Amino acid sequence: MAPSRSRTPPLPSRGIELVWEGKYDRRGRRIPPAPVPPDVRLNLDERYAKAGLPVENPPEWRNRLILGDNREALACLLPEFRGAVQLIYLDPPFASDADYAVTLRSTAAGPRSRSIAYRDRWGRGSSYVAFMGERLTLCRDLLTPSGCLFLHCDWHSNAPLRLLLDEIFGADRFVNEIVWYYYNKYSRGLHCLPRAHDTILVYGRSAAPALQPLRIQRPESRRQLVRRNVDGVLRNARDAQGRLMYRTVHDKKADDVWPIPQLQPASAEWTGYSTQKHPLLLERILELASRPGDLVADLFAGSGTTLAAAQRLNRRFVGCDLSLPAVHIAKRRLISAQEPRPGLDVYSVRGQRAPHSAAVMAAILDWLGAEPDAALGPLAGRVRNAVVRVHRDALPFSCREALHELKGVRARSEARLVCCAGEFEAGFWDALEGAGAAGCVLPVPIPKDALDLGTDLDAPPCLLPRARVAASVRGSTVRVTLAGYAAPALSDALAGKPADAEAGLKSVDLWAVDTGWRPGAPFQATWFAAQPSHFRWREPKPVSLKSPPLARTAQSSLLVKVWDGLGRGASCIVSADTLQATRA
Repeated sequence: MAPSRSRTPPLPSRGIELVWEGKYDRRGRRIPPAPVPPDVRLNLDERYAKAGLPVENPPEWRNRLILGDNREALACLLPEFRGAVQLIYLDPPFASDADYAVTLRSTAAGPRSRSIAYRDRWGRGSSYVAFMGERLTLCRDLLTPSGCLFLHCDWHSNAPLRLLLDEIFGADRFVNEIVWYYYNKYSRGLHCLPRAHDTILVYGRSAAPALQPLRIQRPESRRQLVRRNVDGVLRNARDAQGRLMYRTVHDKKADDVWPIPQLQPASAEWTGYSTQKHPLLLERILELASRPGDLVADLFAGSGTTLAAAQRLNRRFVGCDLSLPAVHIAKRRLISAQEPRPGLDVYSVRGQRAPHSAAVMAAILDWLGAEPDAALGPLAGRVRNAVVRVHRDALPFSCREALHELKGVRARSEARLVCCAGEFEAGFWDALEGAGAAGCVLPVPIPKDALDLGTDLDAPPCLLPRARVAASVRGSTVRVTLAGYAAPALSDALAGKPADAEAGLKSVDLWAVDTGWRPGAPFQATWFAAQPSHFRWREPKPVSLKSPPLARTAQSSLLVKVWDGLGRGASCIVSADTLQATRA
């Protein structure tokens, strides 16, 4: 009789396997991960040119920054980049059971604004391990045969991640366990020794990954014996007289313990992102496992430290993060840097419909302070004297759809309509004003974490930010002036309180102009101005509010985009007819 085949895959070579709920079914068969919906795609939203080069004539390669779930982004990237990435650095959630926020300092308009950068809460189950397993498997398939993956973790998750990497890559693919010792972090350590290091697990795609010689500067030069290889043995070298030979050394070969301080808020590199890593740490990783021109990826990009280091060191990169504030901070850092760059494209992960569960929809209505109303449908409710409708379409919500729904609301003798959507079309406020409905329709963006994770929402709902601009034309050039920015709370709008747009200018973090925009085309920044850094204990300085003269394409509209420090964006369209009317 032939021996029966085991339904369980062989154990990793260390003889230890990590098993979690949902890994195997009752018959011992491996449960495959849920497939990514077939309609998910990467949508090009914004383009930024290399300094001195027009964006219409891009070079062969353009760096990429993606807003969205990295599992979906990886599925979209694999057909193009399978086996093409030399280095992947991941700084994922650590299973720390905490939330991490980005805070925008107060302006003259009121108190601080706060946005969750990411949530690191996983409950009692092992969903964290399943979450990481899916993504690590996809990352492995991106690597070149000589490529490496660097996985950043700490004491919370070091043990399960090490076993998971053994299973996915193979225990024989383990390269190093780098200890990042940050000696400048204060820790109370009441019931344990102070925890003063993180771990970076390094695995190769093959058994022979390509690592570059890495030497680090010594704090002080030192005198050292000269040693020579004699028949495979290192021996002290001697001169012709038999005396020991010495040399003065200024550096040393790097080992697997890296004393690098944590980045402090007083640093010029500080962005206000709470888990931001020191740039020296990422530069060392890039120099160890990649060369100029290589493609590197960071799929938990955070504030963009890896991407900024790659830009400085002349590496190509792809970055991704689910957090809107994180992607905004990374984008601002990259486009405002002085290093030469091949240009940056900003993408978002999109499908035809957002997969909201009933629980998520109920949470969004509760966040808006609305009472569900069965008579209005499952995605609707009421708040004060307004009807609330939540839209599940992942595509941008248009003014035409808003006006169609407003007609139905007015047929019910209601006063106003609150439209809640993941994204709105460019120039949404302008279109509402043109239709005379700006005071009747209140657009509210749904935070990205609610759309993708269904997590609790703690920030108060705000209206879609609104910008006011003035433009004047002289010959073939146009000058744009940013006159106002506001993101009023929904409660204030329902109470009829006017928005102080001028006060909101102090919260502007980045603004850009596309002088040749056409509907349906991605935003191509002809000019932009950004805050180079954002010190959280100081009132932010407003960016330049008046643009220089900009070249303009005939018969095209002008699109202005404005972002505050939390990544909330406003867009304003100046039509070709309006520009013609302002011609000096």
